[in-house]
Amino acid sequence: MTKIANRNMKKTKKHPEITTRSISDLRDVLYQQESKDGKRIVYQVWRNQKAKDNLRYDITIIFPRLIGKELAKTYGHYHLNGESEWYEILNGQAIFLFQKPTDNYLKIKENYAVFAKRGDKVIVPLGYGMTMINRGRSELKVGNWIKNDVKNVYTPYKKMHGASYYCLKEENQIKFAPNPHYQKNGALKIVKPRIVPTPLRNLQFLVQPLKYKKLLTAESLFR
Repeated sequence: MTKIANRNMKKTKKHPEITTRSISDLRDVLYQQESKDGKRIVYQVWRNQKAKDNLRYDITIIFPRLIGKELAKTYGHYHLNGESEWYEILNGQAIFLFQKPTDNYLKIKENYAVFAKRGDKVIVPLGYGMTMINRGRSELKVGNWIKNDVKNVYTPYKKMHGASYYCLKEENQIKFAPNPHYQKNGALKIVKPRIVPTPLRNLQFLVQPLKYKKLLTAESLFR
């Protein structure tokens, strides 16, 4: 697999547990990189809100924005070792763009756009990268559980100018545009999250993912 570097998101000086991303911070991954109003905040991540065993609970707030034609989103990242993650929608409406590369990050073999609403739980399948999008008119607030030592890797998204698909809003309709910087995008499947399987509800899959490997697939988690 292509070697990738870890790039940590910067933290604000006044609040070391809060990460803030503006339009300028997202410039490299936007559909329209010339978008103006660069200081406008797109999202914030509030880390370490709760702790459990070797897990931490973060909260992400994505503001309702259009950046040109594109819906407000997170930067996009992979996990260094392909780990899973648990998300729950606390407020608003989300789209999770999941992508699974071949042994080359220029080529994507599987893509899922998971439409989720308040109360839904969304689990990241093993080996997938992800971008989170606010598809509604209110703030999107999402909580997540993740193992403390998981490292986010942003370099492939920066290099490819975003996820394999861009999520746009035109004439009040959501549309997905393939990202031309990839050599292969793969088909995009529009899905919803399944009810979380009982064995995953105690979050032990975050600590011992290989033990739950058969359940941490797109087929098991989405419908």
